[in-house]
Amino acid sequence: MSDNLASSVTVTRGQGSTPRQILQAASAVLAVIGIAERGPVGQLVECTSYEDFQQKFGGYTATNLETVAAMEGAFAAVQRVFFVRTVHYTTPGNPNTKTSAAATLELLTAESTPSPAYVISGNPAPYNLSGFESPNLVIVRNGEPMFTVTFAATAASVETSNTGPFTLADGEDIDLELNGATQDTITFDDDAFVDITAATIGEVINYFNAWFLTNGYKFIAENNSGKLKLRSLIRGTDSEINVVGGTALGVGKLNIATGTTNGTGDVANLASVTNAETKSIVEAALPDMLVTDVDGYAKISTVLTGGTAALQILGSSTALAPFNFSTAPNTGSSGDAAPTLLFTADDGTYANTITIIRSAATSGSSDEFDLAFAQNGVVVDVFVNLNMTPTSARYVVTIVNSLSRLGIRCTDLQVADPPANIPAVGTFGPMAGGNDGLTSMNDNDFIGGSTSFGKTGFRVWDGSEAITLAICPQRATAAVANALKNYCDVTRKQLIFAIHDPPAGLTVDQMVTYMKDQSLLFESAETSAIYYPRIKVATPNTTLYGADPVVVPPSGDIAAAYARVDSTRNVGGAFLHPGGIDVGIPRMLGLESSEVLDRDKRNKLVAALVNPISREEGTPFFLDGVLTCLSTGPFPVIGASRGIMIVAKSLILGLAFARHKNNTPELRSTCESLAHAFMEQVTGAGVLASKNSALAFRVDFGPGLNPLAVQKQRRIRGRVGVAYAEPAEFIDVELFPDFSAIEAAQAA
Repeated sequence: MSDNLASSVTVTRGQGSTPRQILQAASAVLAVIGIAERGPVGQLVECTSYEDFQQKFGGYTATNLETVAAMEGAFAAVQRVFFVRTVHYTTPGNPNTKTSAAATLELLTAESTPSPAYVISGNPAPYNLSGFESPNLVIVRNGEPMFTVTFAATAASVETSNTGPFTLADGEDIDLELNGATQDTITFDDDAFVDITAATIGEVINYFNAWFLTNGYKFIAENNSGKLKLRSLIRGTDSEINVVGGTALGVGKLNIATGTTNGTGDVANLASVTNAETKSIVEAALPDMLVTDVDGYAKISTVLTGGTAALQILGSSTALAPFNFSTAPNTGSSGDAAPTLLFTADDGTYANTITIIRSAATSGSSDEFDLAFAQNGVVVDVFVNLNMTPTSARYVVTIVNSLSRLGIRCTDLQVADPPANIPAVGTFGPMAGGNDGLTSMNDNDFIGGSTSFGKTGFRVWDGSEAITLAICPQRATAAVANALKNYCDVTRKQLIFAIHDPPAGLTVDQMVTYMKDQSLLFESAETSAIYYPRIKVATPNTTLYGADPVVVPPSGDIAAAYARVDSTRNVGGAFLHPGGIDVGIPRMLGLESSEVLDRDKRNKLVAALVNPISREEGTPFFLDGVLTCLSTGPFPVIGASRGIMIVAKSLILGLAFARHKNNTPELRSTCESLAHAFMEQVTGAGVLASKNSALAFRVDFGPGLNPLAVQKQRRIRGRVGVAYAEPAEFIDVELFPDFSAIEAAQAA
């Protein structure tokens, strides 16, 4: 089989079955915790490049060289990094106790003339108030007592002076004019009555209502204590009934007086109240109020202007829903400058040097404006033609919050309606109140914990199952190293591999002591590896660190080395041991300690399970070891440990389909076939002890592992045995004198 294999396998079982496949889990997904210039605190944030990291978390500062250098080194080959920015927490595990803080700055409106309190309807005119007997608006204004404004309207109606039964005859009629329509005639048909000469009140009502409905009249016939009542469905002055005459009128018949009857009230039609009618009613009832039509919506405002003007439509108003007024209290404006936009940065002191520049809009529109953010006097963000309208594509909040490269977010304080709430022109700031939260920082701020309030430190990594590598370059202490080892080995059940950094400035002997007596990493876990010494790289910032190379922890660069080695195979690359003269750190300029160049010193490190970073005559700097921190475990070398880990992750994902299915021999056989086919791919990649599948691995999901007792536990048990390739740590070549060929030639 070719080394260049697809990273998935498809297995089909039986006619019409659904193909399934096991995809290899990503092998180099890195988790990092450290200090950042800015960005979210205590959150798991995925970054896909070094530039993406800088956009989200900023760059180098005087305090974060170790963290940012590790990120820069990792992104030389790692494509996915989950970063957690940590700060000092007064209570580990409680993210609410962070000591960092965000800088803020408010922009004010320009001074203006005093304005009234007002409220605008949420619905446009006309308003249907017909569903209420006495529709009203209950208004509180300017400290005055509550006042109820009622919309009065009655319907036009007529009724007979006599009660039924009514003496009618076939073909008799009544001429009517209804709600201002032209005259129409209703003619009685004896087929609609049991006895038209003794027509009942119910029969007459039914006859009228059918006629109204057929002819589209907004009228209804009703029984009013035995009398026939004809009533308009329109309430207001537009409702009208004119009884013109007819043969069905008279004593004993339908005794209705002829003539016109109109509805009453202060609106024409309560089902279609206009803004003009609303204005007339409200202003007549409350002379200290004004009603205006604003693009079809009703705006009720106080005549009084200034900060003492107040207006509220109470929720007890029966007409509230048709108008859809807000019930929130509203106040007028004094005309003084008022806070209109609040700008909030990420936590950190970086923002204490940011100023905000508000200038006239590039478009020239007075309803728009330009903004710029400058850091240390250098303009970083520029946003043109912004406005204060939330539904606009150029709304200041939308633009700033999605595009700011300085991590600044904007909040509209809604002090007034646009454009009255546009901020004043000028340069403002700098922002104030930013705090990095680094004072009193200690090991627990990295180790973290989990409480009912949330998670901090390493436990924030719990948010991703994709992570396979973890580093903590900023804090290479014994306690943090031990906690990182425990997190990967215990909390994450050996599904993350930890790369540990050496503390700064240690000699080889001190490193051995650190390994065995302080960090307790020696013979601790096969999901950890540690390297020595720290490395030198080109200074990333001469202002902060000077012109000479800087010493940084190697873990980020080592994670990149793992990723490069993994990528040489499409599947199974994690089984390749990341060491040897061709596995180095390209940007490395030197070693913090040259002791490691001494072979005897390197042997001391190896005996303590520390992997040297070294070089030999004619070689670049390289990773001169592939040991885990546990030499007595089943997978004591890095390739074996990481390879098995990725197989485990791949099987977890690939066999997830079997959960909650019927635990049958067929299901277990499918699991075995999938696992076997996946391991054949790994074997074919040439990363195990043999490319012969029969020698390289074994897969068993059979009945011996799955007796009835196991099935009753609702489990499927499987075993995958792997013959991993041991690293070639020693190359022994024997040299000896051999003249046998010459002697044989001479003898011939």
